[in-house]
Amino acid sequence: MLRPALNYQASRILMLSAGYAYVRSYPRDSFAPRNENRIREQAWFRYRTGKLRWSSRYRFENRFIEGSSGQYRFENRFRAWQQATVPLSKCLYLTGYDEIFIYVKPYQASSVFDQNRAYAGLVSI
Repeated sequence: MLRPALNYQASRILMLSAGYAYVRSYPRDSFAPRNENRIREQAWFRYRTGKLRWSSRYRFENRFIEGSSGQYRFENRFRAWQQATVPLSKCLYLTGYDEIFIYVKPYQASSVFDQNRAYAGLVSI
């Protein structure tokens, strides 16, 4: 996946970005690959509460998705990502995140909910 972006550090805790992503996927219901072009705008907050580090990212994607006929359809999607990291020792951290994907009109799905991704793990550096 190719994802170039322009970033602007608006303050100590806020970074604003605008970028592009090219995605080539292989749907289960088709033998032909599908191309997608995405334009994104995002705000990424990073802050601390005591030893706990937090990150919040809010992304709006404008998606141009290739159909089976070669025509492109336009969809929008909003993504909200939250991460928390706490140090357990000098080189061991506990981290976890959750990201929810929500369709914003126009979209062709039967539900506004797209997907949810969650992760928890130990990180050693």
